[in-house]
Formats: sequence, C-alpha cells, structure tokens
Amino acid sequence: MASGECVMQPNSPTIQQELEDKLMSLMADKNSNLNEIEALISQGVTINCTNREGLTPLLQLVKLGHARNDLLDVIRLLLDQNGIDVNCKDSDEWNALYYLCRLYQKADLINIILLLIQRGIQVDWTNKLKKNAFLLLCQHYPHKNMIDIVQIFIDNNIDIGCKDNDGWNALHHLCNNYKQSNLVDVIRLLVEHGMDITCNNGGGWNALHILCHEKTQDNYMDLIKLFINLGIDVNSKNKGGWNALHNLCQNYQKDNLIDIVRIFIKHGIDVNCSNDGEWNVLHILCNRYTEENLVDLIQLLIDHGIDVNSKNKGGWNALHCL
Repeated sequence: MASGECVMQPNSPTIQQELEDKLMSLMADKNSNLNEIEALISQGVTINCTNREGLTPLLQLVKLGHARNDLLDVIRLLLDQNGIDVNCKDSDEWNALYYLCRLYQKADLINIILLLIQRGIQVDWTNKLKKNAFLLLCQHYPHKNMIDIVQIFIDNNIDIGCKDNDGWNALHHLCNNYKQSNLVDVIRLLVEHGMDITCNNGGGWNALHILCHEKTQDNYMDLIKLFINLGIDVNSKNKGGWNALHNLCQNYQKDNLIDIVRIFIKHGIDVNCSNDGEWNVLHILCNRYTEENLVDLIQLLIDHGIDVNSKNKGGWNALHCL
C-alpha cells in the first residue's frame, strides 16, 4: 500500500484531525525527528491537508521549519508521497519556492530548488503582488552561489524582468542587498539574457542610483564601470531629482571616492545638477564627506565647472555646508 494512502482507515474525523495537527506541528519544529515524521505519514495522514492559515505540510515546513539541518531530506520525504501537490499555494499565492527563496539562508538552497524543479514545481509562478521567486531570491539570498541559482532560474524560463508593485526588479534588489564580489558576474549574466538596466522603480531609481546609495559594496569601481559600459544614463534622476553621483557622495566614505567621481565626469555627468532641494554634489560632499582628501575632491569639481556659489532652497552654499 502506498504511503500516501490511509493504512488505519480512520473513519473518525477526530482521529484524522489529530494526525494532521501532529504532522503540522512536526513540520514547524526545526528539531523534529525525520523518522517520527515518516512514521506519522505511514499512519495515513492526508499529505495535502491544510491548517487554519491555509498551509499544507510542505508549505508549513518551508515557512516555519526551514531552519532544520535536514530540510532537504524532509522535503524529499514529502515529495515521495503519492498525490503530493508540489505546486500548493497559501492564501497569498506563495508556493514552496517562494518561501525558500525568501527565508532559507543556507548555501545548499540550490539542491532544494533542483529537487523541486525535478518534481514539477512551477518555477515561473507570479503571485497577486506580481512577485516571483526570482525577485525574492535576489532580495534575500546572501551566498556566492547566487549566480548558479540565477542560471537555473533562467534555464527554467523564469521572467527575470519581473517587477513587484513598487516597480523593483531583480537588478534593483541585487544592487540593494547582495554583497558578494561576484555581483559583477551576476549582472553580466542577467544582461546577457535581456535584463533592462535602464529600468526605473516606482521612485524613479535605476540600478545605478541604488548601487550608489549603498555604503557596503567593496567593488564600487568595477560595478559602476560595468553599468556605464552597458550604457546606463549617468544623468538619470529619481523622482527627488537625485542622480547617482548625488547618492554616491552622500553615502560613500572611502578616499577612493575621487577616482569614482572622475569616472562619472569622464562619462558626462552634469556636475551642476541639483536635486529638488537644489543641493548639488558640492553641497552634499561638504555636508557629508569626512575623508582627508575632501579638498582634492572640491578642486576636481571646480576644475570641471561646478558653480561654487550655487545655493540650495535653504539659501546655503557649499561653504555653509562644511
């Protein structure tokens, strides 16, 4: 008799409910025993049962029990049961792949994804908030094998250009969150497969704006050069009137900032561009930058025509901002 069938033939709904409640409890407990789970399943529990939150055992596992060390083994056990619905979704239309890409923070995620794909999960599913699993991966996954998982998603025809309701795509999320040195390679891979680097989110931010707003990326130079070489508009402004150089000078606190500013100038940045508060890059530098080569940066901007007398809406010039 197959393990997904009822061996006890419990006529009492109470008995079946007790089995289902027990299975849900085991799925949520990261310390539960694999053998205990297998023994319970063999008693005939309905493998696609749902709890009050609309979660099946598979969804309960990847949502609440994802921290367990043997997650792959437990998922495989569930998927081996007759009639298991690998594409089950909760009330927010999240499937198992969504929860894993959002919550699972271990480098063996790739093995779990491959197993789910092998068993027929719908990789390109998009929920009612217009998110797919790829967006969640790029927003939350921290490990260097990100590029391998991205390739798997591409090979399985996921929409890499998917945007959420706020207009963020995968590239925006990567530039905001992913801190590994191979971000350059991930971006190249996405562009090779049609990612639009000029795409703006709902606030008018493109990937370069977001990258330059972050303070923790070590290889800024390579990333900025990559975006420029790929043709991104360095003078693009968000809805607040900020360009990438404004963001960079507000947030970046390393002495090689001067080299990055030179790159922007070389590729046509308007040094006199002001945001909606009429702050130009000189105002921002004098207000925020703390490294010893501030004078050299100011001289560089003066040499390239910045208006030293420009005032923001508060009437402040750069000297006031120092």
